[in-house]
Formats: sequence, C-alpha cells, structure tokens
Amino acid sequence: MTSLKPISSTLVAILAATTTVLAENSAKTALDMILDRHGEPFTRNIVKISATGGIPVPQEWTVTTHNPNSPTLLHQFVVNDRRAIDEGASNDFYPRVRPTGFVKRQDIQLDSIDAFQILNREAQAAKIGFDSVNYMLRCREFSTEPVWTLSAVDAQNRIAGVIDVSAQTGAVLRKTWYYEAQGSRLRERIVDSATPGQAPITPTTPTRTAPAPLPRNPISSQPTTRTDREGPAIIVQPQPQPITPSPASGSAQSEVPDVIPVE
Repeated sequence: MTSLKPISSTLVAILAATTTVLAENSAKTALDMILDRHGEPFTRNIVKISATGGIPVPQEWTVTTHNPNSPTLLHQFVVNDRRAIDEGASNDFYPRVRPTGFVKRQDIQLDSIDAFQILNREAQAAKIGFDSVNYMLRCREFSTEPVWTLSAVDAQNRIAGVIDVSAQTGAVLRKTWYYEAQGSRLRERIVDSATPGQAPITPTTPTRTAPAPLPRNPISSQPTTRTDREGPAIIVQPQPQPITPSPASGSAQSEVPDVIPVE
C-alpha cells in the first residue's frame, strides 16, 4: 500500500495566502473598513450589502446603512480592497421602496466567502455551471434575520441559479435552478424548491474547511495564477472536484429530474 505524503510547507503557505486574499475582500471586511474610517454608527443597522461579478470575490461592495441624520434615513458606501468611499445619502429605497428591515452587524455570522462555498456545493449537486456570482445581503421579511441571496451567472451573463442562505445559521432557505435545451436560448426547465410538489429543504450547517475555489468552468488540471491590483501573484491550486460544466452543453438535461407537477 502506498503511504500518503504529508502536505508540503509550500502548499500550506499557498493555501494560507489564498485564504487571506479572499478574506481581505469579503463583505465583513468591507464593513470593518467602514467602521474604521467612518465610525461605528454607520455599521450599526445595515439595510443591504451587494456586489456583482464575484469570481468568487467581487472588486467592490455597495453598502447601504441607516443614518438618522440623513434626509432619506439611509447612507451609502462603496468599498473596494483599499478604500471605503462615502457616497452620501441613498435614494435607493424611501419613498418608493421600504427596506425589508435592518440587520445588526453582530448578527452576520456567515461571511460572503462562506456563502459562496454553499452556492458552489449546491450548484455541483444540481449540475449547474457558472462563471461569476452576484451577492446581496438583506434582512429577511418580518424578522431580524440576515439572509444572503447569491445568483450564479453563466458565460452568457444569464442567471443560472439563485439560492437564499441564512447569514446566521448557514441554512439553505431556497434554491432555484434554470436549465435549458441543447442549442436553445430559451429556458426549458425551472426547478424551484419553493414551488408546490418539491421536496422540502433539510437545513444544514456548513463547515468551512478550505478556501473557496474559483468558479470558472471547466477548471484546468494545472495551477492558475491570480494577481491582485497591488501585491505579488498568488498561485491557486485546482480543486479535486471541479464544478460541472455549464448545462448549455446539453449534458445536464438528461441527468436532472423533471419537476413534479402539481395535481
């Protein structure tokens, strides 16, 4: 029997560096930057945290928070890996749209990196491929629970799936996947866990054991190199189980069960 070799110190250093880079651009880190540069009151009650184009980490976050001194009651910041930019009063909600609620910073237990790992796991199980992720954290309706909504975006910039995850417990609250026929641009099948006839979701609490993989499909067998805007290049080792290629290839259609019709 061939004995397993221990992980080399070089690989440990690479994984540690990768985790640090991801953490430096997470949603919680964005809140920390607002706290340090603009004060604690701006992070006390959060309306929304959002970002687009995460691979898996987005380049910048938009954070909307409560500000009692603002004429609109809300304030907005744009945060990247270097700065927290004060955008002033936010007009995204009142008077046209009421916020669903206000999230306490200490109630956000699940960071964006952990939410991405859950999306990645669920997408693999559903045989859904994606190229980037859009993030949104908000308050769940009629409660004080923060909820992550992650949208998986394919190579054609279309939504391939959406999941809702509790930012307190990590439980998956809802999953929606979009499948299409081979050679067709029209969706052929929608699988939504909230529709009648679907099996109920069994809540699970995730455990974070490794850095989040890059979602580009398919993943090469060779290490990839990513360079931050400021800093040395970082080698990211490929994951042993790559994300399933995009269902546009037609392989997912035959393997995904049909939606159970409502009688």
